[in-house]
Amino acid sequence: YTLIIYNILGQKVKEIDLSSLSSGVHYLHWNGVSDDNQKVASGLYIAVLHGMNKTQIVKLQLVE
Repeated sequence: YTLIIYNILGQKVKEIDLSSLSSGVHYLHWNGVSDDNQKVASGLYIAVLHGMNKTQIVKLQLVE
């Protein structure tokens, strides 16, 4: 599985590899930092979870 977070303009902000997780329920905390270790602005983001021939999309609101 891979979780990718995009900003509202569709630019990739963060990619998280989840392939090492076992089956089951997991909780993930994103600290608002991009792949290049920069703090991102408050606002709307889109999280896309890819895996097992499925894709799930969720809207996120980051408030700092």
